[in-house]
Amino acid sequence: GGDGFRVAYVSDQTAQQIIDERMLPWAARPRPDYDTALVQGLAFINPMVTPEAASRLQLARQVNAVVGIVLAPVLFVLLLGWPLLQWLRFGRDPVYLDDASILLPAPPDGLTAATGALLYDGQFSRRVLTAAMLDLASRGELRFEQQKGLLSKKVLVFPDGLPAATPEDEARRRLNSRRPLSDAETYALGKLRAQGGSADEALSDAELLAFGKEASHFQEEIEAHAVAQAWFTAPPQKVMNRWLIQGVIVAVVAAIAFFAGLNVPMSGLVLLGVLLGIAGLATCGIALAMPARTKDGARVRAMLSAYRRTLQKTMAQARSMEQVVAEAKVPWLETPDQALVWGVALGLQEDAEEVLRRGADDTAHGVVGPHPIWFPAWYVASGAGGTGAAGSLFSGSPVPDFGGMFSALGTIGNTPSSSGGGGGFGGGGGFGGGASGGF
Repeated sequence: GGDGFRVAYVSDQTAQQIIDERMLPWAARPRPDYDTALVQGLAFINPMVTPEAASRLQLARQVNAVVGIVLAPVLFVLLLGWPLLQWLRFGRDPVYLDDASILLPAPPDGLTAATGALLYDGQFSRRVLTAAMLDLASRGELRFEQQKGLLSKKVLVFPDGLPAATPEDEARRRLNSRRPLSDAETYALGKLRAQGGSADEALSDAELLAFGKEASHFQEEIEAHAVAQAWFTAPPQKVMNRWLIQGVIVAVVAAIAFFAGLNVPMSGLVLLGVLLGIAGLATCGIALAMPARTKDGARVRAMLSAYRRTLQKTMAQARSMEQVVAEAKVPWLETPDQALVWGVALGLQEDAEEVLRRGADDTAHGVVGPHPIWFPAWYVASGAGGTGAAGSLFSGSPVPDFGGMFSALGTIGNTPSSSGGGGGFGGGGGFGGGASGGF
């Protein structure tokens, strides 16, 4: 029998029983009586095939058709159309001209490097926390020390800040500190220092891991700051989570409908499960685009794009961060520290790394250019007293490995590498250490 017949009248088990008990005794005789075998089988089936059973079968087929042809497409359109409609109404950024000719005014009050990274990307990423750490270091609040071994390298984090520096470095720190921090950076600094022990002591692996658990609260703080500045309509992560949950719920219902349809079997339910699954996955994808900037947020985002273009074009030819500051002609970038911090915040860490590498090459070959070579005083190679110190077995120069630097700074709070020992976090690998991680 067909699927409907087996469901409504005679199951496979019952049909086999009819064959074995009613028909085979007549058909398997030395002189088979096929007519009687057929009559015996039909006589058993006849009471089962009633008008009531036929009505149930017809109703089941109608329900299957309604589910597959009507309900499934309607629910698909509604469940997929609803998030699309909400994105069109609330999730899209206001249209704001973004063109290479946009002027570069000073950033608005409250725009820190970390908030800029959040606003530029539209959602929280590891680079937001990295930008905050670099911003704090440029102000003299943190310092990092790179340690190299034959097979591994790691970075120590000192939360007690920088020691006494030259008058020039102190002047730079004052310039770097003129723009106020948000509560998020202040919170992160407080948590780092709360994890630390005595003065001039690096954080241990366990202390860094404990700080990593505070990353979610840092994210809440930085998103709340952006909302308070009226750059987002709501905290991006909350908006995404709300729609992701809806998408997951629809996908789970779809999976239940699909497997139930296979087991019944019911083709309409299978089709319903497939369409609901597509709608649920699409909702999860749309969720990533749901966080909306306000009109002011779209304006600042366009400004950040202009900052990024200016820095990227300048870094493409520059041989030192001092040259970037001089030639970018962005009034509020007054120090090479600020150029590096904002370069990382706007996703130009590889461009900044290349500038630092060129400066390191010029230093190694004794090349003197029109602009001084600059390296961050808050990030040094272990035991390096200055850029003119001699190399060693482990490195041709005490100048930090900048690929490893950006990789390592992007792993703050991650589970520490077991091969690196205590007191820091891993970055890069071996001797080369490209900027392959972190961001």
